[in-house]
Order: sequence, then C-alpha cells, then structure tokens
Amino acid sequence: MPRPGHVLGLLGANGTGKSTALKILSGRLKPNMGNLDSPPGWSSIVSYFRGSDLQNYFQRVLENRLKTVIKPQLESGFMRRLRGKTVRTLLQERDERGTMERYVKDLDLTHLLDRNVEALSGGELQRFATACTVCRDADAYMFDEVTSFLDVRQRIQVTKLIRSLVHEKEGTVDEWPEDGLASSKKYVIVVEHDLTILDYMSDYVQCLYGSPGAYGVVTARSKGKNGINQFLAGYIGAENMRFRSHELTFKVSDSDHNEETSTTQLVDEAKPKMGIFEYPSISHTRASENEHGEVTSTFDLHVEAGCIRDGECIALMGENGTGKTTFMEMLAGVQKEQRDEKAAVGSFCAKDVQRRGKVNPSLVSLGVSYKKQGLNPKLRRFKGSVQELLESEINSALADRQFRLLVMKPLKLNGIKDLPVASLSGGEMQKVSIALCLGVSAM
Repeated sequence: MPRPGHVLGLLGANGTGKSTALKILSGRLKPNMGNLDSPPGWSSIVSYFRGSDLQNYFQRVLENRLKTVIKPQLESGFMRRLRGKTVRTLLQERDERGTMERYVKDLDLTHLLDRNVEALSGGELQRFATACTVCRDADAYMFDEVTSFLDVRQRIQVTKLIRSLVHEKEGTVDEWPEDGLASSKKYVIVVEHDLTILDYMSDYVQCLYGSPGAYGVVTARSKGKNGINQFLAGYIGAENMRFRSHELTFKVSDSDHNEETSTTQLVDEAKPKMGIFEYPSISHTRASENEHGEVTSTFDLHVEAGCIRDGECIALMGENGTGKTTFMEMLAGVQKEQRDEKAAVGSFCAKDVQRRGKVNPSLVSLGVSYKKQGLNPKLRRFKGSVQELLESEINSALADRQFRLLVMKPLKLNGIKDLPVASLSGGEMQKVSIALCLGVSAM
C-alpha cells in the first residue's frame, strides 16, 4: 500500500502484475477479488479493506476525490494516439501546474519542442512522457518503467525529479508553493527493474512474485534496501516465504574471471578473421513536420566508413538522440527510401550502390533480422496465443533443439506459450520479440 509523502517502488519479474497493480490503484481497473462470474462493486471492495490504509485510498477513488495520472510503458499505442502533434503542443495541453518550462529544461527537451512525437527516439520519448506526467496536477503520480531507454545521466535526472514531488528539500524548486503541506499528501508509485535506480528513488519497496502470466503476490511494504535484498534472496523473512529456489548474486570470483579471460583469449587467437563486410561513409537526414506540414526541425546523421566481421558482437554507445537507432535502421534496410530499392540495397561492394543511385547501402541481401526498439504494433493485434504466433513466424526454428535450449528456455517462453498475445505484459512482449528476431535465419 502506498503512503502519502513517500515514493513506493514495485519490484518483480515480468508478468507478475506490476502494471495491473498500477491500473487498480489508479481506478482504471476494478479488482474482481477473485470472482470472475460476479465481480463486486466498489462499495464492497472498500468494505473488504476496512481497517486498512487501502480503505481510505479506495474510498477517495470511489468518491472521485483522488486524481491519478500514469506514465505508461512506451508501447506502440502510446505514440499512435499522439501522432502528428509536436512536443510543445502536447506539453502545453498538459501543463496544469505551470511548470512546463522548468521540466523542459530539467529533462533536456528544449531542442525537441518543435519536433513531432513520432520523430522522437526511445530516450527522447521517455523524457517527453515523464514531463507530460509531472506537469499534471494530481494526487497520485504513477510511473511504469520510467528509466528504460535512458542513459545514466538522464536516469539520475528523472530520479531526482520524481523524488522532488514528495520531498521538497531534495528539489531545487518548491514543487507546491501554494500549499506547504502538499508534498506530504501526494502519492508516488514507481515500477522499476533497475535495482540501483530503484534503491536511489524509493523510500519503500514492495516485491511481487508468482508465476508469470498466471498469478502474482504482493509482499508487505518494507524499506527500500530491505525490499531489494529480499527480492535478490528470493525469500521473504517476515512471511517465511521462499518464492525462488536460488539467490540472485552478482559476485564473480577472481579465479573464475581469470579463467574466463584466458579461455576467451585462446578462442579469439585461434578463430580466423573471416567474413569482413565493408560499408562506405553514409549519411541520412530526417525532417520533422508539424500538423500543418511545415518542416520544423531536421536531424543529420553522418557515419564514417567501417566494416563488420563475422562472429563479432558490436555495441553502439551514445546519448539519446544521437542516431543509434537510425544507423541500425539503415543497416537493416528499413529506412523509407531503402524499402523499394531491392536492386541497390545490400550490394557489396557498397561503393557500387552509391554510384548507381542515392540510396544508402544496407545488409538486406546478406540476411538481416532486426528487433526494433519499440514493440511491433502488429503483435498486439495478433489473434491467438504465443505458441501460435511463434509457429506462424519461426516454425522452422522451433523444431531446432539448439534454439529451444539457448533461446526458448532462458527466456522462459514455455510458461507463457498458451497465453493470448494481446494479454502479455510489456516485458513478456519484449521476450517474445527477441525470440522472433533470433528465430529468423540471418547473416
């Protein structure tokens, strides 16, 4: 149960009900109390929690005296509802507290104000969604995975901003100048998977455990550090409940590290450097238009010539909005100007591509499987179970024992294979998307 004037963190595996808990606390979803055939009304629910903090909380929800606002997970539906509008327009519509200018500065959104929402990168969209939430005047603020897609510096910025909603002394500006006691009356609830950020952000933590996609159990409220340690241990001491057979540990002994390093060096030395694919220097310009079709801003990406070797794992690092996703899309051949240029894309030597046309080269002809940053909206519209989706998309991979051992088992997809795709949580949908990507035969 959340406490006013404090930040409550919800921690648990995907599919155990964290997002569902937020919907119930916001009043958007009425709990059925386990009665599917004849769910109770709000008055019965309030009576059920008589004598607890939840009675007063749900009583305020029932009487419309508790205004809530949720920062949802960044799925395709979130952006689809806002398509065609600029960041400035949408923030002005939600600026109920007159704090838009301050949050635009704190979240580094100044240079994005005239850009369309659909042109934002994942990190930019996350910061925009956070700004829309904190600009609202509400009694309860709820954030569902608020730091995904953000780099370390931006995660710290968002954390400080969220804590300042209920901890005035930690903020640089008084959040509630008209009411000195307002911060002690506000509820803040956060769903977060980053344990470091959760420890820094939360005053209290409640863990969720259970069988993903089947049921979830919420533990009692405990101090942030204690709650995180209980989750890692897989054991709730106060309830004498073990919900995991093993502990989650991050300790690595020196001997294991040295042995792994030496083994890796031997493998790398023995492995021949084969399959070198070169790409030339390439560039891409993306324009953002407002609702009137006028170009409001442009983004230019310039990539120096380089190469990709067979068997290598390459990581792209950089701040949000610097072109990482755009570069990936160019290599995957999904940019708008690349889609119908089958004769040009994927041709190596890539210099021939630039001589024949103005289309940037990609790796399409070599075989590419690309998992997008956001979730594919087609997955949410799929009418069927996870097993039916996998069979329709990667049936040949499912017959491969190695694929089942190295992909299906670590992702624990067997536990959700009978669930409808449309009912999956954000984390479960991510696991399915990863399996679909790895199940496609590629270079």
